[in-house]
Amino acid sequence: MEILLLWLVFAICGAIIGGRRNAALGGCLLGVLLGPLGCLVALGLDHRAQCPLCGGRLEVRRPAMCPHCRSSLWDGRVRIE
Repeated sequence: MEILLLWLVFAICGAIIGGRRNAALGGCLLGVLLGPLGCLVALGLDHRAQCPLCGGRLEVRRPAMCPHCRSSLWDGRVRIE
């Protein structure tokens, strides 16, 4: 019974960690399969979009401007998918 409770705790922990980086399902699965090690691996997951000019992570799905380099992402030259 305690093992199932620990699996649940690690799954939730992995999902929370991965959710901050748009990878909640991957974090949850890593937490279930690898336990505490999976939660640490979930810290490395990052499925957020990147600015094509500076490589900075974008928090918003389709931003108009990169918060790191302040370049316009919709000016006809640069467009993120």
